[in-house]
Order: sequence, then structure tokens, then C-alpha cells
Amino acid sequence: MADEIEIALASGGSMKAVLARPAPSGPRPGVVVIHEVFGEQPEIRVVCDEFATRGYVAVMPDLFSADGPRALCIARAMAESASGKAGRTSGYIEATREWLAQQEDVDGARIGVIGFCMGGAFALAYVGGGRSGVRAASVNYGDVPKDPERLRGACPIVAS
Repeated sequence: MADEIEIALASGGSMKAVLARPAPSGPRPGVVVIHEVFGEQPEIRVVCDEFATRGYVAVMPDLFSADGPRALCIARAMAESASGKAGRTSGYIEATREWLAQQEDVDGARIGVIGFCMGGAFALAYVGGGRSGVRAASVNYGDVPKDPERLRGACPIVAS
């Protein structure tokens, strides 16, 4: 069962997240799970739990919990996704990956990312250019960048 945690942000403050760990502990591969536009939902918690049953440490950041009213956070995330430029939401994903890589039971060299809908678009943008520090990405019904060059050098991607 997933636990609720807080991830400290470099800019100050923190972000809520959900963490699911397998038993026995690590070092295990990790996965950052990026929710859809509706935010943290029960079905995405199930995804975290399923990863844990398969031996991964899974963490899902609540991308709308860090700064300001929820509606404003959603609007910012959608604007960032549409622009294709890294912003606050991408920074929250990176903070989550960094946090995960620092956990004692996680092999920081074996981290992946999976996203759903809006989260799928962010997962794909995050790994574009090979600068993300993740080894594999799964994109589930997320938008694809209009410029294919943005994906040059990306890690292996599975999309559906």
C-alpha cells in the first residue's frame, strides 16, 4: 500500500507525493509515476502499488500541491505542456527523480518514468534530449512534441 510523503523543493517548501516500496528492500530500480490532469487519483495509486509488487520503488509527485491554488497549478501545468518548454512542473518531476535516486533502497542508475495523459506528455518532454537521468520512459496517451528533434537522444520509450 502506498504511503503519503513530502518531497523538499530546492526553491523552498515541499510537494506531496505517494510512495510505494517493495519488500524486501533494495537496492531496487525506481520509477517516477506522473499523474493525469486530474491529479493524484486512486487508479494512479494502484499503478504505484503494482510497480512495488513487481520490485520497483515507485513515487508519484502531486504536481498540483506545491504552489498556489489547485486550479492555478493545473493551468500552469497545461500551459507548460502546450509550450513544450521546461518550467515549474518539469522542475517538480526532476525534484522527484533526484529524491528517488537518493533513497537507500533505490539504485539511482536504474530509474524510469511513466506518465498518463498530461503526465504522459510531461514524461516524453522530460526525457527529450537525453538530459533526464532516467533509463526508460513509458508514455500513455500523452501528446508528442511537434518537433521530433526534441526527442533526439532520449532514452528508450514505450508509448501507447
